Amino acid sequence: MVFTTAYNPVAQLLAGIKGVIGSADSPCREGDATQETIQSSLSKADFVLRDKVTHWERVAIVTDPTLSKESLKHFSKLHGINGASVFAPLTAHDPTKCCVQDLMHVMLEGGLPLEVQLFLRYVRGENLIKLTELNHLMKSLNFGHLQTDCLSEIVDDRLNNTLRQNSLHLAVGYVFPFLSKPFVKHHPRALQRLNNLVTSNINLALHFTIQVDDVALLERMIIMHHPCFKRLYPDKKLPPKFHYMIHFS
Repeated sequence: MVFTTAYNPVAQLLAGIKGVIGSADSPCREGDATQETIQSSLSKADFVLRDKVTHWERVAIVTDPTLSKESLKHFSKLHGINGASVFAPLTAHDPTKCCVQDLMHVMLEGGLPLEVQLFLRYVRGENLIKLTELNHLMKSLNFGHLQTDCLSEIVDDRLNNTLRQNSLHLAVGYVFPFLSKPFVKHHPRALQRLNNLVTSNINLALHFTIQVDDVALLERMIIMHHPCFKRLYPDKKLPPKFHYMIHFS
């Protein structure tokens, strides 16, 4: 088996990796990243990648029946491993390489809503955009077969909480920069935030066909995106889903 595609939590489960971010010191199934290092190391080259041999050595530790429950819990949290992959009988399957990252979970449900939320907080605070105007523009667009799903309004009191609204589906993710730019085109700081939206990475990552040069470009765009995000939102920690993006290429 060459690779497995699945919703990220399911892929974690199949690989025997902890699926809940806070339950592991090392939350990434592809590299030895910690909650601290993902804030300062922003390129795949900054991390020691997991490999099949080391992974199975760690699996042997967290499943060792001679260890106490406390020891098993400690090593499981340390390495972010629950146990053997369900594909363990397939000797050629490498759980550290074969479970690819899920674009929907990482980008469409992670990076895109977060950055739209932070951008809207900023421009609302600067009185550059009225949500009523933005909602009106979105309702005026024809989203085709997505029309009935994606047009719940972005409301002001949701901007301070996790923004999980249908209006941030992929269709709106594509057009959001074009809707917002007329409002902020004369405001450099707002433009910086708009131009850094993860939408550009989504457009490339979700192409129907990917060329070799596209992979290199996507890697470069992600490397550029993360430091810019930290500079624009210094009080906001990089979420683990942003770290997962560095493993797209």
